Amino acid sequence: MRVKVSGDKHEIRQSYIPALYPHIVQPLIDRGAAAVDEIIERMDEYYLSREDWDTVIELGVDTHKDDVVTKLIKPAIHEEV
Repeated sequence: MRVKVSGDKHEIRQSYIPALYPHIVQPLIDRGAAAVDEIIERMDEYYLSREDWDTVIELGVDTHKDDVVTKLIKPAIHEEV
């Protein structure tokens, strides 16, 4: 089984971001720091790194855009601390 995928920015935006976002980004927005372990486990299942997570955020559009997501994540994390 291949562990790598290929595609240009547009293919990744259309195919991978919609599938990954609800599992590795949205829980952090919804539950803050309490979701970190779950997100790490999910990323481990798919051999995703922190760099891959950053790419999901960077390539997001509309409400999944990096500056929008960053604004939503920071308050969620700080509420938990």
